[in-house]
Amino acid sequence: MTIQALPATVSRGSTLDVRTGVTLGDMPLGSGAVDVFGTLLVVGTNGQLRNPAGTPGDLTGVRNANTFVFHPGSTLSLDGNSGVGATAANNTNRWGDSVGIALNGSSIFYNSLTGTGINETVGAITFDKGSRISIINPGVPTTAHVLTAASIARVGTGTVVFVVGDTFGTNGANTDNFVTTAALPATVHASVNMLPASYI
Repeated sequence: MTIQALPATVSRGSTLDVRTGVTLGDMPLGSGAVDVFGTLLVVGTNGQLRNPAGTPGDLTGVRNANTFVFHPGSTLSLDGNSGVGATAANNTNRWGDSVGIALNGSSIFYNSLTGTGINETVGAITFDKGSRISIINPGVPTTAHVLTAASIARVGTGTVVFVVGDTFGTNGANTDNFVTTAALPATVHASVNMLPASYI
């Protein structure tokens, strides 16, 4: 039995593992809002937060089953290489393709299975306060490891730090990459090919 529409909280200092979600009707966190103060860890072949394909009203599963609020100090971990008791495995559809992520002094940790590079697509990312996006591929994959967002934008005086484990942004083998389908923010000057200082 699935409990529907109840709010949930991931407490500060705690980690919630999500290992299911791919089967129609399988909603590991119900359908209510989720406040994240700790770490929301999505792992294994079946761990995902987006609606399963075939969900009424979202047949292709581009939206999430829940609304997530990431509070300062929290982490969204999409991890193909972790999980206590879960088999390490990739899943390139852990998050809804059209669902934005509002970082509010919080972090994304995007990690592939050792020796592989994958591509996860998410909606628009916004960042406030001091936020972080970590894109890591352990091992030496022969393909690029990519996090694709619809767009990225600053909120208020926010900053975002990109943390990578390999060469960043060249889209070659054994590289870590961040891609937006919308245009990136303007460079600081026409003669200086550098993003504003809020992108680190």
